[in-house]
Amino acid sequence: MQDVWDYFACQAPDPAKAKKDVPEGWRLQYLTKLKSHCGGGPLAMIFAHGDMLAEFDGAFPKVRKGVHPRPDLPQNLETYKKWRRQCRKAIEIATGAASEKAELRARQDGWADLLVAIKLHTTDGGIVHHAAASPVVTLADVGRRAGVLPHELAEEGILDRLEASFGTAHDLKAARKAQSFLRDFACIPEIGAVLPNSPVEVFPIRRSHAAIPAHIEIYLAQLVKRAGGAKDEVSGGDSDDVGPTTKQRWFAALRHHIRTLPHCPEERDLGYTKPISNLETIDDLAGLFAREHLYATLRRTKEMEHLPGHICHASAYQYYTDILRILWSNNPETDDFGEQIEQDAPQLIDARTHRAIKNCRIMTQGRELANGMTKKNQEWCQALVQDKAKRVRFRRLHLKMMAMAEAIFDAAAAEGRTLTATEINRVRQLGTSAAACAIEVAGRPIRLGNVLGLRLYGSRQNLSTKDPNYSFTLYADETKSGKDEPKTPLVAALGGPKVMAWYLKKIRPLFPHHETNIYLFPAIMTAGKRLCDKTFDAWFQRAASAADLPMTFHQWRHGYASLLLSANWNNLPLAAEMLGNTPGVCAKNYAWIDKERLILKGQAETLAGLEADL
Repeated sequence: MQDVWDYFACQAPDPAKAKKDVPEGWRLQYLTKLKSHCGGGPLAMIFAHGDMLAEFDGAFPKVRKGVHPRPDLPQNLETYKKWRRQCRKAIEIATGAASEKAELRARQDGWADLLVAIKLHTTDGGIVHHAAASPVVTLADVGRRAGVLPHELAEEGILDRLEASFGTAHDLKAARKAQSFLRDFACIPEIGAVLPNSPVEVFPIRRSHAAIPAHIEIYLAQLVKRAGGAKDEVSGGDSDDVGPTTKQRWFAALRHHIRTLPHCPEERDLGYTKPISNLETIDDLAGLFAREHLYATLRRTKEMEHLPGHICHASAYQYYTDILRILWSNNPETDDFGEQIEQDAPQLIDARTHRAIKNCRIMTQGRELANGMTKKNQEWCQALVQDKAKRVRFRRLHLKMMAMAEAIFDAAAAEGRTLTATEINRVRQLGTSAAACAIEVAGRPIRLGNVLGLRLYGSRQNLSTKDPNYSFTLYADETKSGKDEPKTPLVAALGGPKVMAWYLKKIRPLFPHHETNIYLFPAIMTAGKRLCDKTFDAWFQRAASAADLPMTFHQWRHGYASLLLSANWNNLPLAAEMLGNTPGVCAKNYAWIDKERLILKGQAETLAGLEADL
């Protein structure tokens, strides 16, 4: 709080008379009272462990239903309310939160249109009570920070995007009230016109996270504070470099990593041999961010992103980008020769780890989902959409891969021998890739995690081998929407059942643990596990290249989405679901398809008009 005091005091002509001739100097009296309420200790020790606004709100709660939250203070209810309002305002001004809020609320966007529509019905005896609508202002602030507009409030993953931009602990409760309000009053034409056609998503009451041990929470606050302050080399002090919203996002990123650690399994083949099971017993706090732990939580995040309650791929990219920045900013200072000034200070992240995470496939794909399709992938998709031969080869890729594997079987049979180890590995790659493509093309496009997680046996079997069309389904805990999805049969005309029957008969038995493994795509080495994403990606690239259509599975997904949207732009929700993104982001990434379609439509209408006039 000393920084807040200094912010106002330094504006005075005479530092000894900080309240004189300063427009906002009168606010210092409220900070003096705060010091008294906190036992008279130094201001520098008050709210020094993290977000000042959050700590202030925790220590001095807002008045609710006319009940004094701090009857122990020598202030009556009205005096407390005024003091709290002015003291909190002083913190907002000094930290930049007030100017940020003013900038957000000055924007002319979808939120401004929504607030105007609501105001029409809260004044002059309107049907909406102004108090019921007030939380929408807070939701608008959160939405603007998150880059979310009102028409996106029903999109998948929207709750994660909003939660990542919460500024205070109060934001969750206000957002939930605002979402419920918008659901209730979407029937009013002026309000409904700004909202999505589907009901607005509402934060569930149960939405909460496991608590992080206090000693780790304090450490995270220190990391954020150091990363958020730039060294002033002239004065020798620190100066705030980032605003409170960014710091809140950084906290969310660090907490995500910490909360994920106990859920990371041992992976000996990847060198992860000492997973963390109990955070309470951890003394080496810097060790929580060791290379192997960062790699493990990033892998775990990617594996779980298709499930409800987990962050999406694009959010994971933002989180780990923030983590890299925070850790790098907390590394010990070095001299002009690159040597650490403080020899005993731990280095949180080295250049090798930073580079490995930044350039890994999970991050590059997440960057593309967050920032838009790369030029290279757009050009690849444009070539696919415009080339009929490529389109045919793309749609029949699963059949082509099956034929290539069959050729290997036939060659061995013609020579009167069994498959060699190399040939077994090759047909497993081709067959697995063919079956996965069959599910996506002849069934429906689902996320890779869902494809590899399909189960043939057990109480949670979700692919039926008794059904000649091999119908599959996804349960509520396997979908981002949190809802059961209907059965989807593989279409015979697209070759889906044919490829699946062949895979089950000739390919799956080549996996070592196929008889006891419940998964459609079993792991090679580990009994009871499914094939991992990394292995499948490598297999698919080799199989696609051999089929004369070189691409990654990520590009395959982009290609499939491009064909869906070039056929009918109304397929946008389906393409967004497959890519694990929101329809709004998907529309931005594939806008080039819509532009080409509109140009062709305009040309056709011009030609039709010309012919009509002749």
